[in-house]
Amino acid sequence: MPMRSHLNKAEYNEDFLKKLEAAFPGDFYDWKIAAVFYVAIHYLDAYFESHDIIIRDHTSRRREMSEDGLFPVSDDCLLNYDCLYRHSINCRYNGFKTKKAFLDQQKFKFEEAKENLIEIKKFVLEDLEKDGLLD
Repeated sequence: MPMRSHLNKAEYNEDFLKKLEAAFPGDFYDWKIAAVFYVAIHYLDAYFESHDIIIRDHTSRRREMSEDGLFPVSDDCLLNYDCLYRHSINCRYNGFKTKKAFLDQQKFKFEEAKENLIEIKKFVLEDLEKDGLLD
């Protein structure tokens, strides 16, 4: 998928996230975290596409992000991705005892996930702008 296609998908997913937040302000934080994660991976995949690196899965994305990759991301970007990745795994695959406890926990993690996304998006867009690749 070309770089612009990843940016379009990231923006589309951000729009979905905003609508999800507006429709369900106090619920479904797990789905909101998953949406944040998918926004982030499309921004990151756009970054890699801009450097002619095709990402095939989460493992290859993480490898390319590290210092072993051809165009590694900043330490801060990597830290934010790792945190967001963990949140997305936990919210999708872990069960819960009570809905209230789950929502309280996921609400906190959702706020953190949004902060992670801000930093990832900032890294990617600054790099693309520096390279003259943004419209």
